[in-house]
Amino acid sequence: MFRDAREADRILGLERTTQRAVAAGHLTEEGAGRWLDHLSTGAFLAAVTFCIVVAES
Repeated sequence: MFRDAREADRILGLERTTQRAVAAGHLTEEGAGRWLDHLSTGAFLAAVTFCIVVAES
């Protein structure tokens, strides 16, 4: 769980992913800027579930 947007960005690549969305035409530069500004100034909480699979033959 992340409560700090900078830490979440470091691990999850929020800014990098946002810029990819702009490049793909899913977000405008303006919309991306507003989104990233909100993440860094507003209340923030992100939760992620990771799965690790180990197998033996």
